[in-house]
Amino acid sequence: MPSISPLTATSTIDAVHLNKISPRLILCSKAGSQLLSGKDVANITVAGENTVKFLKHHPSAYRAFVIASDTHKMSYTEFKHIFERASALLNKALLCDFWVALSCYAGINRSVTTILMYVIRYTKKDWKSMRDYIRKQNKIVRGLPALSNTTFEEFLTRYAQQHGR
Repeated sequence: MPSISPLTATSTIDAVHLNKISPRLILCSKAGSQLLSGKDVANITVAGENTVKFLKHHPSAYRAFVIASDTHKMSYTEFKHIFERASALLNKALLCDFWVALSCYAGINRSVTTILMYVIRYTKKDWKSMRDYIRKQNKIVRGLPALSNTTFEEFLTRYAQQHGR
């Protein structure tokens, strides 16, 4: 699979460049993730088993998976474990100067939650402002909502409060 420039790709595939959060961060779906590859691209997927199996042989230099279901039944402890791990992978990839294509199945809940957990843990940015920014960009560019899982949003609020954010 040929490598596509991440910024060029965001205008031609199912992807949003979130430069206000990080100049090298791209939010995308499983399908968008398939088209973003190369030695300077880190693909991080936060999704269920089937998506991970589908993406396992992706030609990226850095490929990471976090298994998580998009459910309202997840406990706070499970949420915290999953999304702290996913946000740590995102932080690591950005610190290594990779372009990061962060995906879940559709690029609506798990990937957005990972980005917001990253904002809470590793930046000084206001996570609610960044949530609103992601929602706006996802709607404008992809015509999709962002963070529609109310349980995830409630858990992010709780996590942020526990961390003085």
